[in-house]
Amino acid sequence: MKLGTTSWLTGENFLDNARLVEGRVDFVELLVYTWDRPMRAKVGSWLDGLAALDLEYTVHLPTDKVAGALAVAQFFAESGFPLLNMTLHPLPGWREVDWPELVAMENLIDQVEFHPRFTFDLTHSLLGKPLPSHFHPHIVDSTFPAPTARPITCRLMNTHCSRRCPSSMRKCWSVSKSLTWQTP
Repeated sequence: MKLGTTSWLTGENFLDNARLVEGRVDFVELLVYTWDRPMRAKVGSWLDGLAALDLEYTVHLPTDKVAGALAVAQFFAESGFPLLNMTLHPLPGWREVDWPELVAMENLIDQVEFHPRFTFDLTHSLLGKPLPSHFHPHIVDSTFPAPTARPITCRLMNTHCSRRCPSSMRKCWSVSKSLTWQTP
């Protein structure tokens, strides 16, 4: 198992954030929620620095439009930058696109669509539609983001924290930041 975190810890600069966690996690999920010329230039300027760190990376593709998500996926596929995974939301029209090999579909609270590679979001599954068991062999990435900004109480292996769980959750896990893991 590999432990990772997101790239948005102290701001949008992927390289600064990756430097903060180098040696503490195995990988960083690069959150690319918009793709315009300024963002493409920033990401392009950070890639050599990111590659020089002792970290691996995943990318969370934009969540607004298929065209933006595809542009980011193609940028990374063509860049040669080493990635473990590219997470995609089931956007309208996603099935009509030829996605790069590393793309994996993420389950949302209200939407679960099959793809041969899958990113499992535990909180989405707990708060919404559960992931069907036949999807399990296709999971290549799992995320455990905090389900809400409200205080929650969590139990994991009989340990307790000082937060309260939302009533809609049957189980919960204590996480202070969004943590992710990669399966081998």
